[in-house]
Amino acid sequence: MALKLDFTQDTLANRDKGIETLRGIAIILMVAGHVIGNDQRSGLKVPEDSWFRYFYYSFQYLRMPLFTVISGFVYAMKPIKEASSRKKFIDRKISRLLLPFFIAVTFLAVFQLLIPGTNNQMPLNKLWQVYVFPYAQFWFVQGIFVVFILISFLDSFGAMKAFRGWLTVFLLSVLLFYSDIVQVTFFSLDKVPFLLMFFLLGLGMKRYYHYLFSSQSLKYIGTGVFLIAVLCQQFVFFTPEQNTHNIANLLTIVVGISGAFLLILTRFYYAPLAWIGNYAYEIFLYHSFGTAGCRILLRLLGVSNLSVYFFFCLAVGIAFPIIFRLLCNRHPLLPSILFGERRKKVKKEEVSKAPVRRSSIPEYEMSEK
Repeated sequence: MALKLDFTQDTLANRDKGIETLRGIAIILMVAGHVIGNDQRSGLKVPEDSWFRYFYYSFQYLRMPLFTVISGFVYAMKPIKEASSRKKFIDRKISRLLLPFFIAVTFLAVFQLLIPGTNNQMPLNKLWQVYVFPYAQFWFVQGIFVVFILISFLDSFGAMKAFRGWLTVFLLSVLLFYSDIVQVTFFSLDKVPFLLMFFLLGLGMKRYYHYLFSSQSLKYIGTGVFLIAVLCQQFVFFTPEQNTHNIANLLTIVVGISGAFLLILTRFYYAPLAWIGNYAYEIFLYHSFGTAGCRILLRLLGVSNLSVYFFFCLAVGIAFPIIFRLLCNRHPLLPSILFGERRKKVKKEEVSKAPVRRSSIPEYEMSEK
């Protein structure tokens, strides 16, 4: 049975299509960053003076902040409201986030261990570390799970019920991130302040949308701050001696917050990007298999052009997880196990009456991407 990729079908009902479009942009930027690599030892191992490195750096302070802001924004559409529902909420996050994480990280670690030509091979005697310490892109899953736990307590206790409460918690998270107090790498706890700051920003932009987006002056201020911050970022890139840790943290805060603010404000709908955004979690978990496999194949074919590597690896890194997911949809258990999808309970009489029809794009809870 052929796989159909239909961008026009209404698979985004009851969802913010602009947010889904932004999610598609964010996941493409993330995969592009991983294809390039954060230094000369990872990804394509590009030279520091190449346009690839400039491209990577230009989106460095917007890529993961946007991804995290979207998570907070979507969570705010259906937040936890009382302490009695906190256990159910956390249990759901375990099945939605941690179970797919353990499976995907195992696959990747074994893949990199066994396949020649892959990067960041983990020795067999240290394989256990991939589950409890930052490893590849999976630090995000570890950290965001902790963030969800923190948010569940904050929301169930009503700490952000009012705008002032949210603003206070958000500003404290900004200070926590900038201070670098948390240095524990176990389960990516050192990444939690970064994720918490941007998650709270997304939550606030949804929950207090009328406060933050109704003022024209605030929009102009946000635009001005973003443009100035980007100019400062460019200056730092071309003067590496200025790129200290404190400067990087400051740029993360200013570029990330102002950039996400403007993107949420000016969001638009574009069907192909929204469709890709619908598979963001699948792409996040499994894109490394596509990018690494494509890179190894191109190397075996004798390809040396970095631009060819970049565009092919990016395309395969996006396409492979989507095709993998569509194939898994044919088995009723695989989406739950591999992607944390909640199984739908269908009554027997509904099964007998309803025609058999399966969408090429699965439904899932957007708040858990």
